[in-house]
Order: sequence, then structure tokens, then C-alpha cells
Amino acid sequence: MKKYWMVVLLGGLGVLWGATEAMAQKTGKIEKLLAYLVDNDTEKFQKNREKLDEETLKNFPDEMGLVDALNDLWYVKKPEAATRYFAFYEQAMKKSLPAICTKEKIDVEKLRTRADGAILSYLSALPGKLAYSKQLIDAITAAGYRMPQDQLNIIYNTREEALLADIAHLPQSAQCEVYLKEFPKGRFLHPVMGYYNEALFQALRKSVAPETFKQYFDNPAVSAFFEQPENRKYMPEARALYDDFLFQLIQRSQDLAVMKINIDNYYSSQYLRPGDRKHIAGLEYKTDSVDYELLKTKLTGADQLHLVKDYLQTHRYKEFRDKAQALRTAFEEQVIWTAPAFMRSYSRGLLLKSNEVQKDRNTSTTYSYSDKGQLGNSVTTVSEKGQESVWQNNCFFDVHGHCQLEIQIDQRTKKERYRRSMQVTPAGEILSDSTIHADGRLELRTYDKAGRLTELQEQVKGKTMLTVTHTYDDSGRILRSNYTYGMPDTPQATHILSQTESYEYDGYGYLTRKIVERVMANNDKVKAALTCLYDEYGNAIDSHSYYEYDHTGRWIRKISADDPAWVEYVQCIYK
Repeated sequence: MKKYWMVVLLGGLGVLWGATEAMAQKTGKIEKLLAYLVDNDTEKFQKNREKLDEETLKNFPDEMGLVDALNDLWYVKKPEAATRYFAFYEQAMKKSLPAICTKEKIDVEKLRTRADGAILSYLSALPGKLAYSKQLIDAITAAGYRMPQDQLNIIYNTREEALLADIAHLPQSAQCEVYLKEFPKGRFLHPVMGYYNEALFQALRKSVAPETFKQYFDNPAVSAFFEQPENRKYMPEARALYDDFLFQLIQRSQDLAVMKINIDNYYSSQYLRPGDRKHIAGLEYKTDSVDYELLKTKLTGADQLHLVKDYLQTHRYKEFRDKAQALRTAFEEQVIWTAPAFMRSYSRGLLLKSNEVQKDRNTSTTYSYSDKGQLGNSVTTVSEKGQESVWQNNCFFDVHGHCQLEIQIDQRTKKERYRRSMQVTPAGEILSDSTIHADGRLELRTYDKAGRLTELQEQVKGKTMLTVTHTYDDSGRILRSNYTYGMPDTPQATHILSQTESYEYDGYGYLTRKIVERVMANNDKVKAALTCLYDEYGNAIDSHSYYEYDHTGRWIRKISADDPAWVEYVQCIYK
């Protein structure tokens, strides 16, 4: 039995010795290959490399990977072998490379220095430094390769310079961001930030959209670097683009609610300073228009008429303020306006009754309307010095609802006081308008296409006693009125030959001044001006009165400062 175990033991030792001997032979092959490389014996290296068996390649993958990488670096001249070299070197150093170098008397540091030198020479000579430097840095980092700092600095400096050159050639945000990520405190931070800012602006010009504006204005790196927006090149141009972009959004909006949101965004945008909003004037008009349309949808009852007051206080254009004031009409059951000299009663915006007192003369008129709100007839009673006259006006309409004839009849004598005849097209264009009075006076009126009176002539027995002409601006506001008076048979010095009235308006459409110029019969010229004032709600007021208002912004009491006894009241009953 002992003899048996001795045989087994000796057999096992023999197998172990044989395996160790075989491994040593394989290692020896690698030692020779590395030695040939170091000694520049490329011919022997190539012959032995071709004879290398698969078993050796399998058992020493990292060592052989390093040997092949060194051969490619030193002799085959493959710059891309550098990335394999870093990984295989670190792995081989953890295995048999130190022993191999010791046996072959190879200085590991010199081997490293030679390999690093070859890599740096490639980096210096290659045209594609940008990509190659990145490959080297990534490979070194991944392998944990311990390259000397001065040589590592060369790679990083080359990478940084190549990035700068690439950015300068064609500034793009992505490349700038790469630089900032890799070199947050780089040597070329200032020029790169300039290129980054330019790239963001060019991207904005190419694609004007919310996201590109956000990228430009809100970029944290660029904003932090320049500290103040005014320090950034292209900032004025970017703001101008954004100003136009927001205004165009408003112009393209079809839905009122969306338009309102876009308007609010325009006013509140943090990207624009007050002076950057060059569409502010035109937008104010649009805002008043949109808000008026939205106001109409909100007024569903008299209890919401305070919204009219809010609108009048916050908007300025007369056109829409007047419309907003008119929104009260639908909720007015009755409005009574009283003063010492007159009283007027309205219902839903229509004058129903008026009474005026002038010394000994009292004039009272009642009005009636059709279902369409057209004045059908009126009855006027005039009482003066114990005498009473009653005049009735009757209007006659065509099938289109246009007044063709108006007659005033003295109810006591049953005679016509005047007859007014009009020719109106179905579209409403007035072709002719004339009035014949019982005393022989004839009035002729002419209108433009918009129905505005352009000329009035008053004739007596064929002689023109008065000619009035009116001119208007593109908005339909009267600009000028000219009055020319006929010369009486015995003119007085105070007789007016002509009078010109000129009208001035502010930017919101309010009449601010009326200038009157007269030429007298003795050729004297008289010039006077009337300045118009308005309250915060757009109501015409005078500077010699005090006003009180209701919850809708309508004045309801007016007290004369010169005559406290003169008080006007407006009593409103809302349904």
C-alpha cells in the first residue's frame, strides 16, 4: 500500500512540474516578444509573433494585448493603439508584466516613458487633435493609467486648445457646453462664453420659438458669467426679436381668452424691459378692444355693472370707453337727468321725455319709437307768455327701415312747419337730404359714403345765407368745420362773415381743444380756444363743477362751483 501511494505522489508531482514547465515556456515566449520590441528587433518579433500558439494567447490576454499595442504604437504607427495600451498596461502590471520585465532586465518606467512619448508625438502630429485627445483622456480615465502630470497636462491642454479652435470655426452650443463641462475654469473661458452667447443667438434667429428664447435668456452658465444682461452681446437684438414674437402671437390669436393671455405675457415678460416693448402703443389699443369684448361676456346682470367702472378706470381709448359706457343701457329701466333749467327722461338709452325752461319759455317734448328703436314721432309743447303751441313730428320709413320723410305739423293750425325729404339706398347711403320750412328757408345736406354730413347749405328765396362744410380724419372724427355767412342787406360791424372751427385730439381719441377763428364784417379777426377736460372715467367735465359718481362710473351729481344753487342730478334705476 505504501508503495502505491508513493507512486501516486510522484506521479502528481510530475504532472505539476510538467504544468509549471509548460507555463514557464509560454511566459518565455512573451518575454522574448517584449524583449524584441524593446530592442527594436522587429524582424524577430514578427516571426515569433506569427508562431505564437493559441494556448499562450488564451492564458496571457492582457500581457499579449500590451505587447501588440506597443508594437502598433512603436512600429506599425497606429495612433489608435494608445487606447488599448492604457488598459492592457494596467491589467498586465497586476499580473506577470513586472516579473517579465525583471527577467528580461527591461526598465518598466522607460517602457512607459517610451510609450507615452509615442502617444504624445501622435497627438502633436495628427490633424484630428480634437477627437484623439478625447479618446486619450477617456481611455486614461477608464484604465486608471498613472501618466506623469506634465504629460497629462499636454493632453488636456491640447484638448482644450482643439475645442477652442473648433468652437471658433463654427460656434455651436453643444461644443461650448462640452468645453464648460470639461474645463469649468478653463484658460479660454472668456472667449468660449462669447462664442456660446453667439451660438445661442444664432440658434434663436434660425428658429424663433419659446424654447429657443428660453435657452438664450435663461442659460444659467452664460447668465452667471456676464452677470448683467446688458453685458451680453446680441441682447438688444434678442429682446427685439422677442418683442416682435410676442406681438405676433397676439396678432395671430383667434380666441379672445388666448389673446388676453398673450397680451398679459407681453406686458409681464421678464425678458423685456419697459423700453424694449416697441409695440406698446398699438398693443394698448388691442388690449382695450379685447378687454371690452371680454367685459361684454361678463355683464350678465345689473349687479355686475361695477365691472364697467373698473374697465373705465384702467383703459384709455375713447372708442372702447364709450362702448363700455353704453353697456349700462341694457340694464337701465329708467334714467332721469334733472337740472334747474331742464329735465330729461330715458329708458334703455332712448330719450322719452324732455322739458326745458328758458326765462318765460317752457318746452316739453315726448318721443315714441318703433320696435327697432327708431324714432317714430315726437310731440313738442311750447308755452310762452300764456300762449301754447303743439308741434308733432312724424317719420315715415321705407321697407329697409330708413327714414324717407319727416314732417312737423302745428297741431293748432294743422299746417306744416317743415318737411324733410331723404333719398336713401337699400345699403343706407344718403343720396339727398333737403328740408323746406314754412318761412321759406331751404336746407340742403350732403353726406359721404360713411353717412357723415359733409356740407349744409341754408337758402332763403334762392340766396345762400349759410354754408357749412365738415372734414374728417381716417377715424371718422371731425377735424374742421367752415361756416360762411351770407351778407345781409345792411351789415353791422358785428356781423360774422366766416367762422372756422378746428379740432385737436389726443392719442386716445379724446377732443382736447377746439379753436374758433372768426372774420367780422369790418375785417376784424377773432380767435378763441376751448380746452376740453375729462374725468378718470372718460366723462366730459368742466373745471368749475364738482362731481359725484355711482358704482358704475357714471356721474350722478354735478354742483357748480360758481353757483352752488345749480345742481344737476342723474337718477338711475337698474333692472
